[in-house]
Amino acid sequence: MKYYFHQKNDRNQSNDSHVDLDPLTESYNLKDYKPVADLNQTAIYQNPYATSLGYGANKALKQLKPFYNAPITYQTSWLNAVTGAWPTTAYFQAQNFSEVIFQNTNTATTLTGAKISRLDKSKNAQIIFKFIPKSDDPYYLTLGNGLSSDYVDFYLGNRKLNHYETFRHVVVLNVGNLQKNQEVTITARLKKNNLYLNNFVLYSLDKQTVTAKLKQVQKQAWHIKKYNQRYLTGSVKILDNDQIFTTTIPYSKGWQAYVDGKQVNTYKVQDTFLAFDIGKGKHTVTLKYWPPYLNLGLALSLCAWMILLLLARPVHKF
Repeated sequence: MKYYFHQKNDRNQSNDSHVDLDPLTESYNLKDYKPVADLNQTAIYQNPYATSLGYGANKALKQLKPFYNAPITYQTSWLNAVTGAWPTTAYFQAQNFSEVIFQNTNTATTLTGAKISRLDKSKNAQIIFKFIPKSDDPYYLTLGNGLSSDYVDFYLGNRKLNHYETFRHVVVLNVGNLQKNQEVTITARLKKNNLYLNNFVLYSLDKQTVTAKLKQVQKQAWHIKKYNQRYLTGSVKILDNDQIFTTTIPYSKGWQAYVDGKQVNTYKVQDTFLAFDIGKGKHTVTLKYWPPYLNLGLALSLCAWMILLLLARPVHKF
């Protein structure tokens, strides 16, 4: 994502008491982003690690399939596939909490997958998780679907943790960045008598390695020179022969791809995006869109129009 829209922390800055944009997730990573616009209720940041709509990627990306309940594994596999990393690199490292406090619940030595039960059902129950980042790297927390707002409320420090509340698959939340040696506290307040800590894992991200890999991806970015709603063209420099050209455009049969003026076959990667083969060197890549079955629809419409004209002609009797 090249840009990020973020609600301002101080709602009093707005003369309008109604806030149209509520935060969907935590955004500590914005500390690494460049602010580009300051609006009435929101601020806009530019992601320095984003690439273009299209980029060169290792052909290993063809084999990558989505892992809906393993986003950490999927993001790791994506970056390794795109950059052709071998042996594979681990960018996320699971971390232990420095302290876990159980209040009116049973205790658990292993947190991930543990079943937590309220002891006195007439009283509130909560778990307090504490950790101290060992570096300024970003920290992330994964939550399984059993940890949605139907079952538990999470707090980061003394405020409610921002996250999409009705998720069905595992989600990843950014719970820290540039906070070396600063204690972070996450509190889980039970809303029912039982809680399953499924896919509840704390991770740190090796930002230095990830940044280097993303800069490698940016070297093969598509530099778009002309575009409209159905047409894009620009140049790209492909560094190796084992590369493909992939995009962040959803795959559709309506897209036609041209490399140096010659049409090439397209296919789907990551079960989502438009891609095609390309060779090493500097190329002009052009994408054109024509809606599927539009020609057939136009032909049928023309036939129907001609039939109506024939039926509307006056009949002469002799």
